[in-house]
Amino acid sequence: MKAANHISKYKTLSTEYLDSLKPSYTSQDYPIPKWIIFSQTLIKDGWVVRLYRAKTTFSKYLFISRDKKMLKIRFSNHKANKLKELANDCDFYVGVGNKGVITTEELLRTLLAK
Repeated sequence: MKAANHISKYKTLSTEYLDSLKPSYTSQDYPIPKWIIFSQTLIKDGWVVRLYRAKTTFSKYLFISRDKKMLKIRFSNHKANKLKELANDCDFYVGVGNKGVITTEELLRTLLAK
């Protein structure tokens, strides 16, 4: 488990909150970010999803939990710090990583199969 010790300070997401974010993308003809769709899918499947937005990059970190299991997932449009990734700083890196590529859809299939 790679989840942070201070998990309570991260925003717990709801489908209503995530729905409220969508117009800011669609009104500018941007697609809805995959981390939003991913989060809504997991919430509907019974996961608790918390969000941390990186302060200096566009990376999003999701901390998901269910049945006493917690995972840390990084969504980003750039490669992670190589040393952090090699040290398994997160349980999953969605996007292009130093070890390869994992898509949102691949990770959803993995998590929903459990």
